[in-house]
Amino acid sequence: MKTFILNMEWIENDFNHSKEYMAEQVLKLVSLQTDRVYVKWRN
Repeated sequence: MKTFILNMEWIENDFNHSKEYMAEQVLKLVSLQTDRVYVKWRN
């Protein structure tokens, strides 16, 4: 089983998009190749 951990701090704020939008795009791509995805938000 493949697991991907997405650390929200890796995602820089894009000029046109929010961090949440960027994370969503990453997760869409990752979820095609992995069984589980964990998202780590900044505390």
